Amino acid sequence: MRTRLASMLRKPSDRWARRWLATSLIVAVASCATVDTAVVANPGADFNLAVGKSATISGTDYRITFNRVTEDSRCPVDVQCVWAGDAKIELTVARNSAPEATRVISLTPPNSETTVGNVKIRFVSLAPTPRQSEPPASRPYVARLMVLAP
Repeated sequence: MRTRLASMLRKPSDRWARRWLATSLIVAVASCATVDTAVVANPGADFNLAVGKSATISGTDYRITFNRVTEDSRCPVDVQCVWAGDAKIELTVARNSAPEATRVISLTPPNSETTVGNVKIRFVSLAPTPRQSEPPASRPYVARLMVLAP
């Protein structure tokens, strides 16, 4: 089979086979590649970070990873509550070779900020807003964060 394919590709009259093989190889390689859009956090500006994703802090060697939501007791939009509730998320902050620091921060001040090294991170909001009929485990959480000081 190998010699037959090789001899077929050497024939100038069989351009279709060469094009088909080249296209197939490109499609196979492209389908194996993953597209991972990098989130870059600029100090002083809000940025969104989905669960399991990381952001690099512009101008530094710090990286923030949104690990999980540890608590979500916010009032569902389809319910009337006496208290707004709270949400807490777990972040990991890493800097090149330094040990990683894991922090849990709350949506409610004063626990809405954490400092690791010379970087201060504020937890601004959490989406989506809960609904009474929706279990927390099914929510595609995205945290809105802000880096205050690089």
